[in-house]
Amino acid sequence: MKLKAFTVLEIIIVLVLTSVIVSMMYAFFLFMSKSTNNYLTNSTENMLIQIFYSNLKREAFISEEIVQIDPQSFYIQLYSGDMVYYIKKGPYLFRNKNNQRDSIKVKSLSFETKVYPLLKDNELLIESIQISASLFENEIPLGIYKNYFSKYPNFK
Repeated sequence: MKLKAFTVLEIIIVLVLTSVIVSMMYAFFLFMSKSTNNYLTNSTENMLIQIFYSNLKREAFISEEIVQIDPQSFYIQLYSGDMVYYIKKGPYLFRNKNNQRDSIKVKSLSFETKVYPLLKDNELLIESIQISASLFENEIPLGIYKNYFSKYPNFK
């Protein structure tokens, strides 16, 4: 009587093919996992810079004045009386409003200022701010411009 069964060679071939398919699936899932993780990191960093810049633009728009403290920091005086401080320490620009802090990584920070004679202590009012933010070693230029209307006459 003859039994129908697989030979050892056939079983070995099936095992080899199965292991090749499983290893290809593992490599694919590993690649997809790394890609997803990189995408989430990139989008999170990009979102944080966009939120920081959006806050800066909004605060500059509703500000009474933007005053330079020193070459690396400034504050924004809002019409509501609140103060928002921006301080550059090392490679980061920190934003501090009512003890809430956030930051972005920056390469440079520069201001265009003007002295208005009627201000107390000859404060330097900032008319424009240029920030060179850093996102994965790429430079992202951010900038705002503040136009002072009736409160500060434009003396020449």
